[in-house]
Amino acid sequence: MDEPLTPDEDVVFLEFLRLDVEPNGIPVELFAGFLEELAASCTMSLQRARVATQGLIDKGKFDVVEEQKGDRIQN
Repeated sequence: MDEPLTPDEDVVFLEFLRLDVEPNGIPVELFAGFLEELAASCTMSLQRARVATQGLIDKGKFDVVEEQKGDRIQN
């Protein structure tokens, strides 16, 4: 059973869906600015948006696909 979202996580998750983006799809150098914009669009503090985003990641709400060297098919 999925762990329920907190109200902040719910708002942030809906904003990620609206923007059609996942945290791991944002370049590291742009992430801080993105998080500030996310917080503003969700009308919450930067800290609350950061905690909610981390909570969503911890609950597995975003697909994480990491390519490993061994995953490639070599001809």
